[in-house]
Amino acid sequence: FLLLFDAGAAYDPVEKIGLARVTSDLLDEGTESRDGLQIQRALDSFGASITLSTGVDSGSIGMRALCETLDDAFEVFADLVRRPRFAEPDIERERGRLLAELAYRDKQPNSMADEALDAMIFGATHPYGRPADGTVAGVESVSRDDLFEFHRLRYRRENARLLVVGAIDLGEVERLLDQHFPDWEDNGPAEQITPFTRP
Repeated sequence: FLLLFDAGAAYDPVEKIGLARVTSDLLDEGTESRDGLQIQRALDSFGASITLSTGVDSGSIGMRALCETLDDAFEVFADLVRRPRFAEPDIERERGRLLAELAYRDKQPNSMADEALDAMIFGATHPYGRPADGTVAGVESVSRDDLFEFHRLRYRRENARLLVVGAIDLGEVERLLDQHFPDWEDNGPAEQITPFTRP
């Protein structure tokens, strides 16, 4: 299962570049009912794994699972998608990890060249001209409220596309969605970004 959202770095507020990355990286660190360790133990017991990814345009949550334990694994998957807790200790740990990654990135010639080229092509203030992984100032400024607001705006039903591959049919996919996303409300169209929507 791969659930794609228009939730990439292009949607970062200009003063909080890195918000999309921090939001994505924290999704498997805890929900309203489970901490990160409980999540990992549950997935291990079901023979399942979760992958998180953030690009320029999209954020994704992927899951590999066995048919025999799919119901249980999908419940954890849905919990991660819908009810992140963004606990302060998790935020600070992730912030420190990402800041260390950015410090390393900013010393690498290839990374520096890529960032300079994007800024030249699109302009340094355009969503596509900014560093996709964030900036030190942007990551340092991200608050817990920012994470909940970004999740509310970007990780929602009308902004999602689900890709499924494996020994499963459409009817079973629909059953899982009905069971684990029964009240996922449609809040209307989400803002879209293209290279030409901002100067």
